[in-house]
Amino acid sequence: MMMKLTSPPLNILFLTTHRYGVAYGNGLFVAVTVDSFPSDVQTSSDGGLTWVRRISAAENFWRSVTWGNNIFVAVASSGSGNRVQTSSNGVQWTSRASAADSSWQSVTYGNNLFVAVAEGGTIFNQIMTSSDNGATWALRTSAINLAWRGVTFGNGVFVAVACTNRVQSSRDGITWTSRTSASNNWVAVIYGNGNFVSVAQSGSGNRVMTAPG
Repeated sequence: MMMKLTSPPLNILFLTTHRYGVAYGNGLFVAVTVDSFPSDVQTSSDGGLTWVRRISAAENFWRSVTWGNNIFVAVASSGSGNRVQTSSNGVQWTSRASAADSSWQSVTYGNNLFVAVAEGGTIFNQIMTSSDNGATWALRTSAINLAWRGVTFGNGVFVAVACTNRVQSSRDGITWTSRTSASNNWVAVIYGNGNFVSVAQSGSGNRVMTAPG
């Protein structure tokens, strides 16, 4: 007898749009997209089984979202002066002025600070930080001019990865130091269980790298 496999219910919009970021906080999953305004945000309160469309604060390409200090913060790669949005509940979102109209790719929270990284531009507009829950942002100088794609926080250190053989790290999110890594197209990084782990889009059998915290 053949067994029928079933899948958990999913909101169909979630399957047909380009989701770039997801975060969890306060019992809620929040996902952001780049191409379904005004429903550029979706939330799930049942472990990701079902999703509800939410209205984003601006018609931007939302690339990343994170949770910290009781607030969700999302960053975008498009928009004019409004490439940040924040929400305390994941439902109602408020547009915020980004520090620059850079192509913001990733955002994280740690040490009472939100930190976002961008690709393109110069060393002077590739990092921005916020110490007031995403309301206002300040530009920081990157260690090197590269296409920064991912950033995370762990063990008291911010770590960012780029689309070349580079990593940069910072204790305070303000002053950054360049680090050398394998020559891959690194796109994401995370910290857990005492290690930083990054994954790449390119590489021959070596698309993962790790570093102790």
